[in-house]
Amino acid sequence: MKIQKKISVVFSVFVAAISLYVSAIFYERSMNAQTEDLRRNLTELAISASLMIDGDTHTKAYASGDMASPEYLGIRDILRRFKKEVPRVRYIYTMVRGDRPGVYKFAVDASEPLDENGDGKISPDEDVSPPGEEYDASDFPEMLSAFDGPAADKKLTSDKWGSFLSGYAPVYDSGGKAVAIVGIDVTAQTIVAEQRALQMRILAIFLSGVIMALFFSRMVSKGLTNPIQKLIDGTKILGGGDYSHKISLKTNDEIEFLADAMNSMGENINDKLQKLSTLNKVSETLSSSIELDKALKSSLDVVFELTSSPAGLILLTDSSENRVEIAISEGVRPPKFVENDAFIGHKRFDTRLSESFREWIKQPANNTAHGIDELKKIPEAAEAVEWLDAAECGYIAPLIFKDTLCGFLLYTNKLEGSGDFLRTLFYQITMAIENARLYYSAITDGLTGLYIHRYFQIQLEQEFLRARRYSRFFSLLMVDIDHFKSVNDTHGHQTGDAVLKEVAKILKYQTREIDMVARYGGEEMAIILPEASAEGALRAAEKIRATVERHTFSGGLNLTVSIGAATVTKESPADKESLIKQADAALYRAKEEGRNRVVVADVKGKS
Repeated sequence: MKIQKKISVVFSVFVAAISLYVSAIFYERSMNAQTEDLRRNLTELAISASLMIDGDTHTKAYASGDMASPEYLGIRDILRRFKKEVPRVRYIYTMVRGDRPGVYKFAVDASEPLDENGDGKISPDEDVSPPGEEYDASDFPEMLSAFDGPAADKKLTSDKWGSFLSGYAPVYDSGGKAVAIVGIDVTAQTIVAEQRALQMRILAIFLSGVIMALFFSRMVSKGLTNPIQKLIDGTKILGGGDYSHKISLKTNDEIEFLADAMNSMGENINDKLQKLSTLNKVSETLSSSIELDKALKSSLDVVFELTSSPAGLILLTDSSENRVEIAISEGVRPPKFVENDAFIGHKRFDTRLSESFREWIKQPANNTAHGIDELKKIPEAAEAVEWLDAAECGYIAPLIFKDTLCGFLLYTNKLEGSGDFLRTLFYQITMAIENARLYYSAITDGLTGLYIHRYFQIQLEQEFLRARRYSRFFSLLMVDIDHFKSVNDTHGHQTGDAVLKEVAKILKYQTREIDMVARYGGEEMAIILPEASAEGALRAAEKIRATVERHTFSGGLNLTVSIGAATVTKESPADKESLIKQADAALYRAKEEGRNRVVVADVKGKS
């Protein structure tokens, strides 16, 4: 067989197979969509019918058991009129719950006696179902759930009346109670007819596609010879996922152009897959923790990995976007702070953010990474150049979330990628940091930066349960600033607030990373010490007490603290509330014994 015919046959079969596959998928999805549309339509019809029925009247009609009662006839006429308006409905009726689980009883049947088989008699299956006739609904889960809300059969169901797809909806009385359900049946013949019409339409589309494929393959095969085989082989390799493969063709015609286009497509797909993989990895890394410190560390690590940068830092803006703070830095000299300015080494790092730079960087065209050489030519970016120079970094990227400038990312080496890729990457980093900031602000005290009382209670409960489950111990410290009221009364609340901040800072610096420091209330603070025995708690408390005693606070004040400690052991206490009482009692005794001391409660809760 000639190559032209081979190409024509192969191409025709290939396109026909694709057409068949697509048609099969389209048919399956269309059938599912059609069924879902029918179920939704049946449910809506059942709801419409149920809204036309008064539940109290229905209760009377069923209670009387009289098919000639005004209530029964009234509901039957409503259902018959409804059926007349919707010809596709075969049966419509109401049911009530039966005396046994899974059994319903007919209440009102809107059908009319009809000799459907033509034998001259009205058989029981052709007659109207009287009130009280039982119906076994145990095999129809949608019907069983109809008293709780509208539903429709997921597939055709069969009973003595035939095969149907049915919809149901509850009927409510004046008290809002579901007293009955309305059932609406569409026969299988109606559904099959609609499905057959759909099949014919899809068949017509498929045949049209095949005919077009045959015609197109005939036309194409006339102008293609040997090079097409290389193109097909290369396409198969690309289709198999090897997007780095190159199709080598030199025909100086459209075939060569197509091969070049396929190569470009493979490069683009490979590049996008790598970027998607990078973004997915970044997303997984950044979503691994909602804690602010860890989110900042993860964000910096991601940039370091993508750029092989040895150094970088993240700046976060305040609520007014007028200042920045160095939230985290790595590979950069530790910053020193003098009043409102920071210094990295001997280079000034101005923490003020000018309005001109803020507005410039928030413009969509500028919302991307910038190099220091580029920024030196932009007057509005003077402080960015100063930051990069002080940190010895080469690039800066804004962190913008919902038109809010949240901060900046500074790093050493260039990050390759398109503008869209970089914006997406930095947006992911910004979202992770902002989510962590929101979470941090929700669980921390605005003045001291310590965890709030409610979060402390949650963590204490978890630590208590963990200690009980694994037979471990931990300790709780209750810390109170001695004579704090006199500080407020004598020096003012601003000084008092400054003292609280400094004490909070001491507590955080003098505890381990796994310890949790919280503001319990007023000038009282609490510290959870996981895996700490009574002796360990005493050592930690003494370290804190001594540090506070040596510290000179704002205004030249010298203050002390009293600390009560309690430890969870296998024997006691019984719950976290008892643990807090023990630590509080120990703190109270420390106050009574002269303050500026640590008292540890014994295992029985005595101080």
